[in-house]
Amino acid sequence: MTRCGNPAIPKRNRVSCFRTSRKKLKSLKEIVDAYIREWRPCALREMQSFRNCRKFAEAIERASLSTKENGKRHPHQCRIPGVVLAEAARNLTAASSRLSKCRSFESLHGVIKEEIGAIRGLGPLTVYDIATRIGAYRDLHLEPEMIYLHAGTAKGAKALGFHGRKTLNPRELPREFWVLKPREIEDCLCLYEEDLFALRS
Repeated sequence: MTRCGNPAIPKRNRVSCFRTSRKKLKSLKEIVDAYIREWRPCALREMQSFRNCRKFAEAIERASLSTKENGKRHPHQCRIPGVVLAEAARNLTAASSRLSKCRSFESLHGVIKEEIGAIRGLGPLTVYDIATRIGAYRDLHLEPEMIYLHAGTAKGAKALGFHGRKTLNPRELPREFWVLKPREIEDCLCLYEEDLFALRS
C-alpha cells in the first residue's frame, strides 16, 4: 500500500520502503520472504498511524484525504484532485455513525463503496485503501478476510491462474502465501506482479 518515489526501482513499483535488491526471485517462498523483509515494516507503520488517531473523525478525515502521518499525500492517490478526496471525506464524515457500527471489514468496505464509489475520479483501489485505513482505527480494528483484486493485485493474481475475480479466499492461494494476512497478500501480489509472471516463464 505504500508506494513512493525511490528512483532505483520502476516508477509503477515505487514505495516508501523499497526493495534492497533487484535479484531474480526464484520461488513463491522467496517472493513472500522478500515482502516480509522489505515491505511489511512500512505497511505496519502505516496501519499503526491510523490506530493512533485520537478520534474516529480524525481517522476518517486522514483516510479519506489519503494523507500520511507526515501530512503528505499517499502516492496511491497522488493524482486524484484534492477536491475529489475532500468530497469523499465529507461523505464519509457524514456517514461516521454507519461506519462505526460495522463489525466486519466486508461491511465497512460496502458502506464506504456506497458512500463514495460513485464519485468521479475515485476507483476501487482508493475505496479499498480508505477502508483499510479506517478499519485500522483502534475502536474498529477491522482487517480484510478476503483478498480484494484491483489494479496490480489482479495482475498478480492472474499470474497465479486467477482470472476475472473480484476477491479471493487466502486459502485458494499456494501455501507459501498463508503466512501473510489478506491485506499483505493484496500488497504482495501487486508489488511482485512481474516476479510472479517470471516464475511462469
